[in-house]
Amino acid sequence: MTRVGDAEFLATLETVEELADTTDLAIEVGMAAELVLGFHGQLDYKGTRLDGLWPHQQVKVVVAAGVHLFGLVVNTNSRRSTPWNVARAVTIVKECSRVAEIPIHANVGMGVGGVPRFEVPPPDVLTRCSAAIIEIGRVDGLQVGTSDPYGMSISHVLASGMGGIRTTGDLVAARLASAAGAGLREGASRARRGQRAANAARRRSSRSSTSGLRT
Repeated sequence: MTRVGDAEFLATLETVEELADTTDLAIEVGMAAELVLGFHGQLDYKGTRLDGLWPHQQVKVVVAAGVHLFGLVVNTNSRRSTPWNVARAVTIVKECSRVAEIPIHANVGMGVGGVPRFEVPPPDVLTRCSAAIIEIGRVDGLQVGTSDPYGMSISHVLASGMGGIRTTGDLVAARLASAAGAGLREGASRARRGQRAANAARRRSSRSSTSGLRT
């Protein structure tokens, strides 16, 4: 379920409440914007006014309704640069992650999460957005909206899929980290052996030169 207006959000919360009481379904609520718009302006849920809620406030309301997973959204401002949008997205996501009592998945589809408004965004840009939201925003996962163009999936596979840019980098980093201790010791030992060999070669060369002079 994806919601943006206060009346729509209220209808979603009431539906979630009913489903949570009558089924064993795992329920996720996703948003279409970072701010609940006040189309009605005077609606509340259990005493909380809905219009003007930000993600760190939205997550508390959906938890009260019985949601198990929250999908927050931060829209990209196409008039600003990617670094600006990523910084803004991470700031909002991090606060939501801090207060959340349930897993949260940030949307990194087209035009959200710092991702540019393009059908097939550059994988290096998408990788930076995804990495920042995970590593700094501390989310539990990433998602792409069902209405996103198919090109988004292509970029995500290139950026974060198994064999993708991000995964390859992580695997290399993990390999280096696991071998760091042994590698450093081996490198130091190899350097010492090389130094001893060089010293021995200089001594042999010195003896050879001295012998030639005596002759």
